Amino acid sequence: MKNEEVHAIIGPQKSSQAKFVIELGGKAQVPIVSFSATSPTLSATQSKYFVRTAQDDSSQVKAIAAIVQAFGWREIVPIYEDTEYGNGLVPYLLDAFQEIDTRVPYGSSIPLYFNDTEIMRELNKLKAMQKSIFLVHMSSSLGSRLFVLAKDAGMMSEGYAWLVTAGLSSLLDPVGSEVKDSMQGVLGVRPHIPVSKKLENFKSRWRNNFTTSKTQSKISELNLFGLWAYDTVWAMAMAVEKARIVHSRYLKPNTTESTVDIAALGTSEMGPKLLSSILSTRFQGLSGDFHLTDGEMIPSAFEILNVIGRAERVIGYWTPERGLMRSLHTNGKMAYSTSENKLKEPIWPGDTTQQPKKLRIGIPLRSGFSEFIKVEWHPESDKPTVSGFSCDVFLAVVDALPFPLPYKFIPFVNNNKQSAGTYNELLYQIKLKSYTANLASMLTVQRLQPTFDDVKEIRKNGYFVGHQKNSFVKDFLMKQLNFSDTKLREYSTPEEYHEALSNGTHNGGVAAIFAEIPYVKLFLAKYCSKYQTVGPTYKTDGFGFAFPLGSPLVPYISRAVLNVTQDKDKMEAIEQRNFGRETTCLDQASENPPGGLRLSSFGGLFIITGVASMSALLIYIMKFLYCHWPDSNTTDQERSFYLRILELTKRFGMEDPSVHHISKTESRVHAEPSLDIIGASPNRDDAHNHSRTSSEASEDIIEDQDQDNLTPGRNAANSEAPDIPKLALFCGAQAGCPAVKAGSVLILQN
Repeated sequence: MKNEEVHAIIGPQKSSQAKFVIELGGKAQVPIVSFSATSPTLSATQSKYFVRTAQDDSSQVKAIAAIVQAFGWREIVPIYEDTEYGNGLVPYLLDAFQEIDTRVPYGSSIPLYFNDTEIMRELNKLKAMQKSIFLVHMSSSLGSRLFVLAKDAGMMSEGYAWLVTAGLSSLLDPVGSEVKDSMQGVLGVRPHIPVSKKLENFKSRWRNNFTTSKTQSKISELNLFGLWAYDTVWAMAMAVEKARIVHSRYLKPNTTESTVDIAALGTSEMGPKLLSSILSTRFQGLSGDFHLTDGEMIPSAFEILNVIGRAERVIGYWTPERGLMRSLHTNGKMAYSTSENKLKEPIWPGDTTQQPKKLRIGIPLRSGFSEFIKVEWHPESDKPTVSGFSCDVFLAVVDALPFPLPYKFIPFVNNNKQSAGTYNELLYQIKLKSYTANLASMLTVQRLQPTFDDVKEIRKNGYFVGHQKNSFVKDFLMKQLNFSDTKLREYSTPEEYHEALSNGTHNGGVAAIFAEIPYVKLFLAKYCSKYQTVGPTYKTDGFGFAFPLGSPLVPYISRAVLNVTQDKDKMEAIEQRNFGRETTCLDQASENPPGGLRLSSFGGLFIITGVASMSALLIYIMKFLYCHWPDSNTTDQERSFYLRILELTKRFGMEDPSVHHISKTESRVHAEPSLDIIGASPNRDDAHNHSRTSSEASEDIIEDQDQDNLTPGRNAANSEAPDIPKLALFCGAQAGCPAVKAGSVLILQN
C-alpha cells in the first residue's frame, strides 16, 4: 500500500495474518479480500473493507452438532490448535453442544510449536481419561501430525470416533499416503461444491496443463480453497471492470513521512467505489454461486464424508432447512432431521461398521438368583451372553431413550471366568453414582409370629445373620448396623437362604438374612408361606443402574427408567418372562401374608364360644323351668301341657323388676376416670373401706382406700341420654354386693 499504492489486496492466507492487514485496509480504505481466513473472529463488523469470499467457520457448527446428535454422542472432546484460527471456533462449538445436551468435559489446545513428543503426551492424557469421541479443528500441517501420532498411540482403533472440521476436510487430497492411512474411519464436514460442466472442464484443463513428464510429480487435485481463490480473482476482475478503474492514486495527508506511521499511507481514491463493486458482484463460479451478503459468502450445503482407503466417501449432506439427508436432490417438503438413518452407514476406525463409544456395562457374575442377571458364554464364539430381569429392564430403557445408545456388556470376571470381586469393587472402578434402593431384613417365622423383629436384639444375643455373597450388604451390616464380621455368613442362592433360615442360628444357620427387597420378593415367591419380612426397611445405595460421577447419561436414563416402570403392560411382560410361576406364587403370598391371621385361625375360639353360649342358655332355661314350673301346676292342675308351656313362655317374656329396673331415687352413678382395674369387695367390711353410698341416694361418692386419692363424684348423667361407660359391673342383692341396695347399678368408667 505504501510503495505500490494498490487499490485491493487478495489475501492473506491465515486468519492470524488477516487481523493485522484488515486494520491497515480500513485505514487506507483498501478492500482486503480473503478466500482462506475463515476464523469467525474476523468479520466485516470490524472493518467494512474486509471481504471474505470463503465460508465462515461458524457456518459449519450446526452441521457438526447434527452429526453428534445423530450418533447419540453425549460427550465429545475438541482438539484444536492454539491460534486465532483454532480458538475462534471453540465458543461457537460449546454453545452448539450445549443446545443438544452434549457434554464437553475437556478441551485440548495444542500450540503450533509442540513437537511430536509433546503432542503424544497430550494424546496419552486423553487416552488415560478414557475419552473416545474427538472433534479436530486444525490446519492441515498440524492435523496431519496429530493423526499419525494418534494411530501410534492406539487411538485409531475400534471404539474411537474422530470428526474433523472443514479446514482439514477440505485439504485431504494434498496429504501424503501415511497421513491418509492413519485417518481411516474419520468423519468430516466441508462445504458442498455442486457438480457443473464448467467445473469439470476446468479440472480437465488443470490436469493437462500441470502434468509433468514424471507421473510421480503430478500436481494434486484442486481443493476447495483453490476453487475459492479462482472465483475470487474472477470476482475482483469483474468488479474492477464494473467500477471502470483505469488510473487511480492515493490521497496523502500532510504529515511527516514515517515508515511506522499508518496515517502516512494515505487513502485510496477509488477504494470505496471498488468495495461497492465487489460486494454487488454475483456470478456462477467454479465453487458454485458467488454471492456476498454483508461482506461474507452465504453458507451453502455441507457434505459429510468418511475417509476410506485413499479416498473420501460422501455418506450424506446437511442443509440449514432440512438437516441431515442422503441426497440433496430430494423432492417435496421435508422436516428438519438429525436422524442417523438419514446417513449412509460409515466405516469407523478399526475397519468396523460398529458404532464407537459403546457404553461399557460391567456385569457382576452371580451363582444364584439368575432370574435377575445371568451370564453365559457361547460354546463356539466364547462371547458372553447376558440375560435376566435387570438386563431386560435396561434394554427397555435404551429403547425409550430419544437417541441411539450403543452398549457392550462386560462381565466382571477374571481370566478363569470367575467373579473378579464384589459389587463395591466393581463400582469403585467406575467411580459410581448410584441410585437409592431399599434393603430389608428378613427373619424366620415360627408359626404365627416371628421369634424376634429387632436388630438390636439380634446383635445383643450374638445371633448369626446372613447376606448375599459379594454384596455391598456386608459393609452395610458392619458399618451401619455394627455387626461383627464373625457373626456374618454369606449365601448365594435361594436354596441356601432356605437352609440357613431353617437350621437357625444354633444349628449352623442364621437367625436373619439381610437382602435387597427385589431378592427378598423372589425368595418369598419360592417359599410362599414359610418366611416373611419383618423389622425396619433401610435406605442405602444398591439395586439400580450405576454411572460414573458427572455422566451426561444420568438424566436421560432416569427419565427413561421412569417411563418404563410406569408402563404396567411392559413391566408385567418382563416380569412374566423372567419370573413366570414365581410371580403368581408371590401374588398369592401378598393376598394371604405368610403367618397372617385367617378365618380358620379362629376356629377353636368359635367352637369354645359356641359351646359356652349354648351351655349357658341351657342352664338358664333349666333354672327358669325349675323355678316356674311348680307355679304353673298350682294354678290349674287340669291344664294341658301345651297351655303350661304357653304360660311359661309369657312369663319368660315379662320384665323382672327386681333385675331390670333401676331406681332413680335410690342411686346415681359417679365415674372415677383414673381407674384402670375394676373389681368388687368380697365381704361387708371391705366394702365399707372401699366405697360409701348415701342411704338417701342424693349424692354418691366413690372413694378409694388411699385417702390421698380422694375424689368427689361428679353429677350423674342425664337420665334421658346417659353416658355409655367403657366397663360396667352389674350387682344385685343376691350377688353378694353389700352397701349397694337391691336394684342399684354400679358403673365405673375405665
